[in-house]
Amino acid sequence: MSVDELRAGFRRLTDPVLPSEDPYGEVLRRARSRRRNRFAGFGAAGAALLALALSGPAIVGVGGWQGAPPSEGYPVESEWTWRLIDSPTRGNLAGDTELVSDLTRALADESPLPGVKVLFVHDFARSRVALVADYSDSAASLSVLREDRGASAGDLARSDGLRNARLDPFVNAHGLLGDEEVRVSFWQLGLAPAGCTVATSEHATIGPDGAVRRVWQPAPTGDYAVSEEMPAARWRTTCDGVVRQEGPVEPGIDEIDDLAAPSDPEAASDWTTLLDRPTGQAALASYQELVGPAGLAATRPVVRWAGTVTDGAHAVPAALLGPATGPGAVVLQVGAESKALVALVDNNQATPDDSATGAANRAGWSLVAPGTADDSGVIAVRVPARAGGRAVASDRMLVVGPASAATVEAVDATGAVVGSARMERGAAILILLTRDEVTLRVLDATGKQVVATVTPEHAAGQQLFGEPIVSAW
Repeated sequence: MSVDELRAGFRRLTDPVLPSEDPYGEVLRRARSRRRNRFAGFGAAGAALLALALSGPAIVGVGGWQGAPPSEGYPVESEWTWRLIDSPTRGNLAGDTELVSDLTRALADESPLPGVKVLFVHDFARSRVALVADYSDSAASLSVLREDRGASAGDLARSDGLRNARLDPFVNAHGLLGDEEVRVSFWQLGLAPAGCTVATSEHATIGPDGAVRRVWQPAPTGDYAVSEEMPAARWRTTCDGVVRQEGPVEPGIDEIDDLAAPSDPEAASDWTTLLDRPTGQAALASYQELVGPAGLAATRPVVRWAGTVTDGAHAVPAALLGPATGPGAVVLQVGAESKALVALVDNNQATPDDSATGAANRAGWSLVAPGTADDSGVIAVRVPARAGGRAVASDRMLVVGPASAATVEAVDATGAVVGSARMERGAAILILLTRDEVTLRVLDATGKQVVATVTPEHAAGQQLFGEPIVSAW
């Protein structure tokens, strides 16, 4: 079985979830559905994950899983990784020195590396979970072990689980137990080096200016966070006063490998004609896949624009979803393929594709660009483009305004017009090379300004709905 097949199996078993009237039922429904087949996330702060099933040993690891730990481990690229290894053991069983010592000895007998450190050991409602680092003076690897609650050190050491994951300074691990007939037990862990502060955020709002406003809750345990409830939307880790890591709790957000049929096909009246088209169905599914897990209010979107954009030499059907009025999340869908690449980075910051499947296998995937709308009535979002096997925000900006709009101009801080385009039925594709903040002036046929707004451009780096995805280890 290939690594990609293992990853696909993992995605079928486990999936980030949102609260509902029957949250555990929702976990199961989402767990047996689609999803991403490639581990991605937020760079060096990428997560190690583990999926566990009651119905059998169907345990799949990702994030570097290859069977048994390699004799050399993975090169340690940050001093913060050593700080994590040197941290005291965390978890509600960290004070059980006999358990920690016995587990360390049992694993040391089999480890290909000279050092073994139990980073975390914890009893959840139905699971005993341990995170263990194998390390040398220049390399390390991570194992996530799970057994039934109360298991012995020997049972933990012999258990199946995630082995040979890359050990980064922040570890995001989760698991769920259950099958389609039995409610599950869910657990989640975010583990940072000792002395750092981990915070979580469940919900956010979009203000009149289109910016996301989020409330953070520091973890009661300080440098790690555990939960047996539904996962939060985002993690943030601060060390020595510097935000070192921030991003979605859900990793792999830059790919969606199966856009399921919309769960709310009557989201708005104007879906009636668009939903019978594959692009409309994919657009609503993309919206649901991205907005809810980001912790944003998943209001019923409307189609703010539908048409075509060019993808290379071809015209591809596209649809823009957003709030009917006022500020909110927007999603631009290009293409109807059920697999999608999500543009999180500017085209000037694109990195080579590092996936096993490569760009060729993703050539027909849909492209998705998330963004936000302010209260001006104008929506501006960068059109997604392909860069190898990734999606990036291009130099083309889709601008959608009032039906009376005839022209859009981009004006920089000096008052110079740096881009303009004719609008048809209130929409235009504007070539805008600058990433500096500009004002978009929407004019009617007489040249009178109808409305103006500031472009939703943000600082360099990966972003999701304008929020940064930080990895500064």
